[in-house]
Amino acid sequence: MNEPVGSSRQIVGDADSAEEAAALVVAHFPPGCGPAIDGTADDLDRP
Repeated sequence: MNEPVGSSRQIVGDADSAEEAAALVVAHFPPGCGPAIDGTADDLDRP
């Protein structure tokens, strides 16, 4: 993949499955990074 000059993106590893890819991303979150929302899936409004 070609990134624009000055891009802050970086390769964190290779994955053979979606589960491995998600684990790689989570493993590289900065310290103190919490959930995107305050709650659980059951708290979401669903149609």
